Amino acid sequence: MAFTLFDKPDKCFSEAESYFKLMKSSPQGSQERKNYARKAAGMYERAIAAGYAGRNDKLAYIYLSGEIGEVDGDRGYALSRRDAEDGIAVAMNNVAVCLERGLGCAKDRNLAAQWYIKAAEAGYSGCYWTAAQNLYEGRFGIRKDTLRAREFGRKAVEKGHKSQKEYDDYFNSVPESVSGAEAFSKGYEAWNTAKDYEEAVKWYRYASREGLPGAQCNLGLAYALGKGVEKEAFEA
Repeated sequence: MAFTLFDKPDKCFSEAESYFKLMKSSPQGSQERKNYARKAAGMYERAIAAGYAGRNDKLAYIYLSGEIGEVDGDRGYALSRRDAEDGIAVAMNNVAVCLERGLGCAKDRNLAAQWYIKAAEAGYSGCYWTAAQNLYEGRFGIRKDTLRAREFGRKAVEKGHKSQKEYDDYFNSVPESVSGAEAFSKGYEAWNTAKDYEEAVKWYRYASREGLPGAQCNLGLAYALGKGVEKEAFEA
C-alpha cells in the first residue's frame, strides 16, 4: 500500500478504524482477520506519514499481538512508548508488557513494574492487581507500599478483576510460620511507619490470637479509633 502526497490523515485514520473493527469481528487466527489487520496497519501508517499525531494504541496492538501473522516488537514498542509518554494508560500497560518480555526493548522487570503502576495510576483497570502485588511485596526492586497496594487491590475488586475473597486471601491471610512476636512487630511498623492501619490490624489480630497482651491492647485501640476497622459504637 503506497503512500502518496495526497493522503489526508483523518481520512486514512478513519479507514484504518473501519478495517480494525472488521479485524476484531473476524474469527481468531483466520486469514480474513490477518488480511484486515494488514489493511488496518497500512492505513494507520499512512495516516502517521500524512501527519496524524493522535494516539496509536490500536496500531501498536496489531504489531505486538501478531495480528498480521508475526510480531513486530520494535515498531509496537516504539508506538506504545510514544503514547505512554503522552499519558495514555493502555499504552503504559503495553510498555510494561514489552519491558517484562523484552519485546522491542531490553528486558527490565523493575521498569516494567514501574510502568504497571503508572498505568494503574492513570486508570487502566487491567493493571490494578499487578500494581497491587508489586507494591505489596516490593517486587523487582519496587519500594513496598502496602497502603497504595491495598487501594489498587480494592479497585481491582470494584472493577471485577478479582473477588473480595481473593482480596482477603491475598491481603489479610497470615502464614502459620509467623510467630506472635513477629506479627506484633509487623503490626507496629504498619501502624507507626507506613500508617497502613488495615495492615496493622491484620497483624495485631494474629498476634492477639497468639496471646500477646500488647497486641490485644493495640487491637482494642484500633477498634476504638475506627482505624483499619469499623469503629465500635458503644451504647448505654
